[in-house]
Formats: sequence, structure tokens, C-alpha cells
Amino acid sequence: MHVFEDTKLGRKYPGIARIWHAHSEQVTPCLSFTEPVRKAIYATNAIESLNSCVRRAVLTRGHVPSHKAATKRIYMAIGNVERDWKRPSPFWHQAHRRLRILHPDRFHVVPR
Repeated sequence: MHVFEDTKLGRKYPGIARIWHAHSEQVTPCLSFTEPVRKAIYATNAIESLNSCVRRAVLTRGHVPSHKAATKRIYMAIGNVERDWKRPSPFWHQAHRRLRILHPDRFHVVPR
């Protein structure tokens, strides 16, 4: 953890290192998950996914002439994201199996 503090970015943003040290007990357990679980958690963070798609839709086109044009572009981006949300993450099935092993008390089979 102290390696970051000695880098160029660590010297430029010392607050990041302080925050990491203060909250490392909450962050580091996530790092112990297997790769499929970490990818599923990352890929299914809906808010981050939506923000990323909207940001990409607005920034990749360059200049936006008006608020109305920006609103329309955001609306179109959200429509595209909604279509993708109907498919689960390709890592979800592996992650689900692993999480059921790690936390059997949190996963209950719901009868159909």
C-alpha cells in the first residue's frame, strides 16, 4: 500500500493514499474474490455502467450545440444501455456459483 505513495501520482494525490489506509479493511476483502466474481461485480455495477455509457455518448461526439441536443444524446444512450441490460454479465454464472459457496446463507433457492 505504501508503494502508491512513492509514485508520481501518489505525490500528486496524497489524499488517495490516506483514504486507502483509512478504509482498507472495507476494500481489501473484495480483492480476495476470484477473477470471475470481481469481473461480475465490476460489470454489474449498474450506476457505473450507466455513467460510463452516458459519458461516452456525450464526450465521443465532441461539441454539443445546445442543452436540447445533449439531452437527446443522453436519452439515446440510455436507450442503448437498456437493451444491453437484458443480457447478464458473461461472468455472472461463475460468480454466482462461487458466491453461493462462500455465502450459502445469503443465497436461497426460490421455488418456481
